[in-house]
Amino acid sequence: MDNAASKNADRFTGFADVYESSRPAMPLYPVRIIKKYLCRTPDLVVDLGCGTGLSTTVWQGNCKQAVGIEPSDDMRRVAEQKKSGTISFIKGFSHETGLEEGLADAAVCSQSFHWMEPVSTLKEVSRILKDGGVFATVDCDWPPLSDWRVDKAYTEMFDKIHKLEGSDAALKNNHVFFPKDKHLKNISESGLFRFV
Repeated sequence: MDNAASKNADRFTGFADVYESSRPAMPLYPVRIIKKYLCRTPDLVVDLGCGTGLSTTVWQGNCKQAVGIEPSDDMRRVAEQKKSGTISFIKGFSHETGLEEGLADAAVCSQSFHWMEPVSTLKEVSRILKDGGVFATVDCDWPPLSDWRVDKAYTEMFDKIHKLEGSDAALKNNHVFFPKDKHLKNISESGLFRFV
C-alpha cells in the first residue's frame, strides 16, 4: 500500500505548475456544508492530498487553522507559497499524516480521495478527527455538460487514455486509482463514521 501511495505521489512530479494554472479551487459550498454540520467554525481543518494548496486556501477565514497534507514534494513546493498565519502545509500521506490523534474538526479530500487507499485512509481520518468531527470528500462530475459534441469528444479522449494506460506497461504500473463511484460505499462500509 505504501508503494501505491508513493506511485500516486510520484505521478504528479513535474506537473505542479500546470496543475496550479489549470485546476479550479474547491468551491465555497462544501465549506458552508461542513460548517453547518459542525454547527460552528472549525478550529482545525486537515486537507488530505492538498496538491498545490488550491483546496486548502478556500479555508482562509473559514477556520482558525488549516493544514494541507501532501506527499508530492513538487506539488507542496507550490502550495508552500500560499502559507500564511492560518494556512500551513506538511509532507505526509492520507494514511500517515503524522498528526496527533483527535485534533481536527474536519478532514477534507478535494478531488484527491481516488488516489488514496480507502481502508487505511479512513482509519487515519477517524484517528485524527475530534469526536463529532466531519470528513468530506469533494468531487466533481466530468465532463461538464455543455454540448453533445464536446461531451462526446471528451469521452472518446478518455476512452483512449484508459486504453493506453491499460496496454502500456510503464503507464499501467505508474499509479493506483480507487474508483470515485465507490467512495460513498467505502466510507459507509468502514463503520468509522456515525452518519454517511
